[in-house]
Amino acid sequence: MKAISRIAGAALIAFAVFALAFSASAQQPFWKTLQPGPFGVGYTVYHERDESRAYRPAARADVAGAPELTARPIQISVWYPAVAVKEADRMDLVDYPYAGLSQFDFARAGTIPRDAFIAQMKAALMKRGAEARRVDEMLSATTPAARDASWADGRFPVIVYGAGYESSAWENFALFEYLASNGFIVVSSPSFGAAGVAMTDDFPGLEAKVRDHEFIMAFAKRLPHADGERIGALGWSFGGLSTTIFATRNGFVRAVACLDGSMAYPAGRVAAETHPDYRPASLAVPFMFCGQKPSERRNTDFFDELTGSDAWFVEFADLAHEDFASRLIASDLCMMGTAAPRDAAAAIAGYETMCRYTLAFFRASLLADETAAGFLAEDPAKHGAGVTVRHKEAVPPHQASGPDGSPNASADAVAEKLARFAGEYDADGTVVRVEMQGRRLLLHIPDQGTHEYLYEGGRTFRHAKYKNFTLVFLVDQSGAVTNAISHQGFADFVMKRK
Repeated sequence: MKAISRIAGAALIAFAVFALAFSASAQQPFWKTLQPGPFGVGYTVYHERDESRAYRPAARADVAGAPELTARPIQISVWYPAVAVKEADRMDLVDYPYAGLSQFDFARAGTIPRDAFIAQMKAALMKRGAEARRVDEMLSATTPAARDASWADGRFPVIVYGAGYESSAWENFALFEYLASNGFIVVSSPSFGAAGVAMTDDFPGLEAKVRDHEFIMAFAKRLPHADGERIGALGWSFGGLSTTIFATRNGFVRAVACLDGSMAYPAGRVAAETHPDYRPASLAVPFMFCGQKPSERRNTDFFDELTGSDAWFVEFADLAHEDFASRLIASDLCMMGTAAPRDAAAAIAGYETMCRYTLAFFRASLLADETAAGFLAEDPAKHGAGVTVRHKEAVPPHQASGPDGSPNASADAVAEKLARFAGEYDADGTVVRVEMQGRRLLLHIPDQGTHEYLYEGGRTFRHAKYKNFTLVFLVDQSGAVTNAISHQGFADFVMKRK
């Protein structure tokens, strides 16, 4: 996660470098075959503060001593359906990183003249070997969006976006523009740490992102054209994990699209299990995971845990992890694919196909659009080369048939059976006493006190992680506990009852 999505001071250069690869026609780099929707695209930026959380800004060379604590800065970028945008009003690509100058320090907004910013960027690129002509071509590239354009009439669904690890709010600008042109409001904020710019892949880091999502969601619902009853969540990499947690604990989120989320990879899975609200089995809204080509590192167990979701797994054979973020795919292609060698045309085509699936998913889930639902159900080969789709319907808790064909047990009956499954377990020399109190699982661990978890319904408890192993209770369709398994590294073993 860290190596993929670093922003720091390199964001400005990375953005400028990527545009060079595709700017010969002075067009937005990703709109090769994508067709805009019926709306123009507006873009605006708000500077808000979460007064409930403290934040220590990064030290600046012109400030003596340690910086003082402030309320957490939340720069909110909004892409939205607008009236028709005139060609002369469209933004240049450079306007996105220019707006990002104030993402952590609001006082920096507009303090560097735009021409000076461009000159600095051009100088940095030429120092790295870029040709002046190509830099100038990049500067003429335009986007479909217009800054502060007039809103289109109507009320539109809101999609809360989670950026990758230490990444910028505009990292998937091409997808945001596409969604906005089709009648969606997209709100995004930078990805940064709990107490400062530096991010951490642990509970404090994840929780900071989730609370940022909640903050910008509450802000977006107050926008005059927002339909607060239709909220979706969308995110890439670490942001895909954080928006999944955000949706799980906020029942008003009605659909989740995850772009190669971190929970599919070892480090991300470890981070996920530090957060008590990472509970795939309790997510009960439509879910779509768009993933890269199969990898030895990837683990899709989380998808099987989505028992309460109508879920799609869309796999792209021509895409790498970086290719699900428009800023990163283009910057790497321009650098000759040093991060992940690939065919440029195939990568752009795959990205555009991902955009179409994301639009169809949200139209089907938030707007009950039958045409969009039909798109998801069609043969994926019709929509792009190397695309495969796995779909599974939700299994409502306690409604599926048991092994003998009888209806599942009621919630109370399940709790009763679980209550009988109490005792002491020995795993790798550690004695653990398991106590059931209704739906509460209490793990009494020597020298660590008591850990408490809730039964989610379906096939497992929340993964209960403690010390150096994770306890998972397996539950059959009738509600009876059938086993307890510990995951220690990559080795699984059954915890035997004493």
